[in-house]
Amino acid sequence: MAADDVPMPAPLHDLPTAKEKRYDRQLRLWGASGQQALEETHILLINNGSGVTGIEALKNLVLPGVGHFSILDSALVSEPDLGVNFFLEDESLGKFRAEETVKFLKELNPDVEGHAITEVSKSIQDEGIIPNSKYSLSNPSSSTPTTSNSSL
Repeated sequence: MAADDVPMPAPLHDLPTAKEKRYDRQLRLWGASGQQALEETHILLINNGSGVTGIEALKNLVLPGVGHFSILDSALVSEPDLGVNFFLEDESLGKFRAEETVKFLKELNPDVEGHAITEVSKSIQDEGIIPNSKYSLSNPSSSTPTTSNSSL
C-alpha cells in the first residue's frame, strides 16, 4: 500500500473550548444558559466588619465565572484582618481592604471583572459599576432595609 493510500483519520469535531474545559463542572449542572446568566451577573458586596463571610461567598461565585463583582469597603487592612481573610497578606497592611481583596480574587479567575469601591460616600451610579439599577441597603441599627437609586 502506497503512502498516498493511507486513510486519514476523520477530523476531530466538537472538541471542548478552553472555556468549556474551565467551566465543565457547572456546565454539567446548569447548562450553557445557566453559565451565561452567571457571566452576565454583577454582584455588589457591601463589606462591614471583617467581611469574611461575604468574601468567601464572593470567592465561590468568582471561581465558576460570575461576570462582574464589586466590593464596597472603605476600611484599611489591619493585623486582625490578616488572620481571618485568606485574600490578604502582610504586604496588604495599611492598604484598602477592598482593593487588596479584589486583586487576589481576580487572580482566581482572569475572566471575571472586579472593582473596589473605597469611598462609601460615592454614588454607585457615578462609579459606572451598576448603572440605572436599584440596590438594597440595610442598616444594622434599623430593622427595615432601604432601597435607593442614588448614593450611599
